[in-house]
Amino acid sequence: TKMIKDLFVSYADLVKKENFNEAEEKLVEIVSLDQKNLSAFFKLASLYDEQKKWSEARQTYEYALKLARQHKDDETIMEELTIQEIYFSLAWVEKEIGDIDAALENIREALELEGNSPRFLDLILDLSIMRKDKELASVYLEKLASVNPENNKISDWQEKINSLE
Repeated sequence: TKMIKDLFVSYADLVKKENFNEAEEKLVEIVSLDQKNLSAFFKLASLYDEQKKWSEARQTYEYALKLARQHKDDETIMEELTIQEIYFSLAWVEKEIGDIDAALENIREALELEGNSPRFLDLILDLSIMRKDKELASVYLEKLASVNPENNKISDWQEKINSLE
């Protein structure tokens, strides 16, 4: 609807001005008008993420994921979002919270859908190193090196992996 489009426009302007509280209000208004507006939920979660409101971000990404899984074949709901993108964002927030196991679980889901994404491989590498899982880290480093050989972090990761007990 036009009203929802206008609210998205106001939201975008407010974010540019870093007026996060009012931007959040616009998104909350959108989801109150349209409970299936995945884009609004995803943007709301990203807004919380931006402000380091981790538990709100996690909760909202989890809801967005549930919505996306229910409507994955409906392009009007999915728009330009992908389920793996939501899994990735959720994993990132869980890493920030310090819940490495949950983060690993979600990034694995993202990689199942898009196994060659350098961003996803990057995150699972960091997580496996944080978990001191040398085997897992080695597997994903090899994968990343084949997908993205010019990545300048490869040698850093190799050193980190070698220093794991």
